[in-house]
Amino acid sequence: MTVNQAIALAGGLTERASRDKILISREGQKNQHENGNLNSRILAGDTITIEQRFF
Repeated sequence: MTVNQAIALAGGLTERASRDKILISREGQKNQHENGNLNSRILAGDTITIEQRFF
């Protein structure tokens, strides 16, 4: 599954969501974040955090 597919399953992005500031936390390594994009692969147990944009 990709980040984009997970967003679609969750109901989509809000109008203030940034498409460039996506952080992925892997299961078991919740204190470490890696930068991602809409095409990044995610695994079961991963947490996706999408920052807000200002405009």
